[in-house]
Amino acid sequence: MAWTWRPPGRTCHSSFRDALFYGSGDVKIHFSYKYEGTDSTWSGESVRPVRGIVYHVKRLFHQTHSDYTRRWYASFNGDPALPSCQGRRLRREATAVTVADKNIYEVTCLSVSEALAWVESLWPKAGEPDAVLSSDQFVHR
Repeated sequence: MAWTWRPPGRTCHSSFRDALFYGSGDVKIHFSYKYEGTDSTWSGESVRPVRGIVYHVKRLFHQTHSDYTRRWYASFNGDPALPSCQGRRLRREATAVTVADKNIYEVTCLSVSEALAWVESLWPKAGEPDAVLSSDQFVHR
């Protein structure tokens, strides 16, 4: 099936873009469609309000039972990063405490092997059974 719809991109009117993404409310939109295949052809028209892409993505997100599909739909939810946390979703107080020069956010960004190496670097080497973490490894900014 070949689609001939050409997205208007940045040149479209804001009311069209809003209806496309968020729905048209009570305003009815006129659609005409046509398919010409090797085995059949069909066409039709419809005049009705539309719900918009955001509505359908949210609906499909809540209806799916697949974690993979749910993550894919969630990828469209582009929450802007707040200036106060730079998208980390942690309060300043939470990221102010560091252990061995890393805060909690930086530790959670490490791969498993990097995190293991970081944790192992906190503990003394073998043969020092009574050693503990020193207070200079904990810093509050």
